[in-house]
Amino acid sequence: MFFAKGYTKGSSRVFKILLLILTSVFVIKVIYTLDAPSILPDWNNNVNGLTLFETPTEVTFECKAGGFLRIEDNENKVLLDNTVRNISRYSTVIYSNSIFKALCIDELLITKTSIIIANYTISLSKPSSPTLQPEGNENDIYLYRDPIFLVLNYTRDTNDAYASYEVRYSTWKGDNVDYETSTLYMFPVTINKKGSYTYVSARTFKIYPNGLRLASELVSQKYYLMKQCGQPVPNIKPGKYIDSSVTISFTKESSDSSDSTAKISIYVDDKKLENNNDKVSIPNDDKVHVVNAFIEGNNCTKSEIFTGEYTMELDLKTPTFNPPPELEGDNGFYAEVTISIECPLHSNVKAWFQGSSSLINCTSNICNVTIKDRSRIIASCLSLDESRSGGSILKEYKIYHISKPTISPEPKENVGPLNVDLTCSPSETCHILYTFDEDVEILPETEGVFDVQSNITLTISNPGVTLVRAVSFDPDFEEKSPEVSSRYYITGTLPQPVVSVKPDLNLNETIETKIFINTAVLNFDFQQVPSVAGNVLIINQDGTTEQNSKLTPFSLVLEQNCTVKINFTKLHYLPSSEYSYSIHMIKIATNPPFTFPSIPIVLTSELVAALMKAEIVVLIVALVFLSSLIVAVVLVIILKKYFKKKQEAQIRKFDLRFEEVELQQLNANEDDLFEEEDNQLV
Repeated sequence: MFFAKGYTKGSSRVFKILLLILTSVFVIKVIYTLDAPSILPDWNNNVNGLTLFETPTEVTFECKAGGFLRIEDNENKVLLDNTVRNISRYSTVIYSNSIFKALCIDELLITKTSIIIANYTISLSKPSSPTLQPEGNENDIYLYRDPIFLVLNYTRDTNDAYASYEVRYSTWKGDNVDYETSTLYMFPVTINKKGSYTYVSARTFKIYPNGLRLASELVSQKYYLMKQCGQPVPNIKPGKYIDSSVTISFTKESSDSSDSTAKISIYVDDKKLENNNDKVSIPNDDKVHVVNAFIEGNNCTKSEIFTGEYTMELDLKTPTFNPPPELEGDNGFYAEVTISIECPLHSNVKAWFQGSSSLINCTSNICNVTIKDRSRIIASCLSLDESRSGGSILKEYKIYHISKPTISPEPKENVGPLNVDLTCSPSETCHILYTFDEDVEILPETEGVFDVQSNITLTISNPGVTLVRAVSFDPDFEEKSPEVSSRYYITGTLPQPVVSVKPDLNLNETIETKIFINTAVLNFDFQQVPSVAGNVLIINQDGTTEQNSKLTPFSLVLEQNCTVKINFTKLHYLPSSEYSYSIHMIKIATNPPFTFPSIPIVLTSELVAALMKAEIVVLIVALVFLSSLIVAVVLVIILKKYFKKKQEAQIRKFDLRFEEVELQQLNANEDDLFEEEDNQLV
């Protein structure tokens, strides 16, 4: 009874609270009303029901008296929904036909207005076509002679605040000037192609922030630049001309040769030549002359200007030395030498010793100088007015005071060893330094340099080229003579090759008389000459041949009757004579070991996959068997321990029983003993 009474009181209290809330909501909804949203600009002008907008339009939505907006567009795209609160004013720019649905709602999402549908019609206008300045010259090809700088202008729609403008163009004939493939106009377009038409097409593009692009009508013009005259061609190229005058003739290119109005104008050192007949002569006056020439006519524009520098120079050759240092090669002169330095007649000799600041006294085009020691002389030819100097030349003269030795014989080729004699001058004490090295400097106590104090005969025996270099030497003054040298080419002869066979030859047997069984092995070598090339020809009994080359030592394995012919060669050696060997052989059949027949198996992809699966199965079976074996071993160990413990327990139990039996027997014996004693006493 108590619980029922409490339940009734609680239910009544909840009902009263709900009734109070519903009443409050109803009162608020009745009292708090909202107006429909306002939408500007007005889309309805009562003419066919819609207003036509020709530019992008900003649409503004607004709720009054504390209402908040909810908006959808014609694509059912929600612009403002319940997740966006406290927005009572909203603006957006539209670029095409658009329909909006809008209403106002209170903050508690209880009261909302009716839905307003706004329908906007947008018709954007195309931009005007650009203008091209200057205009094309389709009908007057002689109108333009110089390059054209084409300017493209466009007109901006001042009522359209949202549009930006671009002018794009193309110089391809018939191009439609698409936005993606055309060129953006930023600077004047240069037209410099001469002798043919250049086509220019252009459009104006109106571009909006949303990416919309509107293109104007295509405008096209074509331009023709008068062709340029060809550059005149001289018959003599610009450059330096020494001791001669030149006459330059200019010719027209083949395209201008028939145009009688095309004339060649020639300027020399900025002075025009009148009545030049397309020629100009330049004297040899030791000056530099600049020649300019161009062609101009009524049917072509001025050609590119030919400019050339012609340097007319009197020749100041390098002086000549007599005798020249090369007269004795690199060996120099003995004791002293008087040389004559000579320049052309119209110049003087200017000469000095290298390292000296003073000039040699030379007052004409010939200067004589006596040299007693090793010297380097630098000389050049100087013009008489000393304004120009020819090229300088350096000559080195070597003066020796010791006679050079003689080498005999002269350089030659020889087969086999050759004796070479080194001989001193009879008037001097003999002291010779010699070497076979081409790069070493011949000085005493130098590696590779040999020192002898008498005439000597050298035996040259190494095949190939041997260089012998020698000087006479005075150890007191540490001075040596000019160097002498000779080259000798020695051709060697090959010895007899060392030939052995396997199996070995018996007594009194030769290779030709030995009968080989199944196989013969021939070994070839030269004991004192390494790596001799052997050209081997094997002629088999059936007529087939085998040919190859080998380097000694080498072996030949032969398995049938044949004839072996070998020629040996080596660089710097005479070829050997031909060696021939006849091989006689008996073939004895041997029983081959028994082999099981084999069946070729082709490993296809399917067979490989099957083998892999079989391998996996075998592996799994092996693992299962191994795990079973381990389990069995563990069970055996456990059972063994179990039975052992059980046996020990039985043994302990048996021992206890045995002790009890013994104790009973002992007690029985004692009772029998007491009974006997009692009987005796009785």
